[in-house]
Amino acid sequence: WEVAARISSLDLTDGTIQGGSVDILSLGVNYHVNRNLRFQASYMMADSDRVAGDDDPNILQLRLRYTF
Repeated sequence: WEVAARISSLDLTDGTIQGGSVDILSLGVNYHVNRNLRFQASYMMADSDRVAGDDDPNILQLRLRYTF
């Protein structure tokens, strides 16, 4: 088992483009069945400071990795 957490920030403003910024909190867990098979689950919560609209998505991501 692995547990992970990450905080990231993204600045979307460039010159005359006012994109605002986004802060993201990510939490995840990985389960290694064996050296070839891994299950991953991540949950991400975004906090945007854009003026137009409410665009603070929450994302659940599930992945299965098999290497051969």
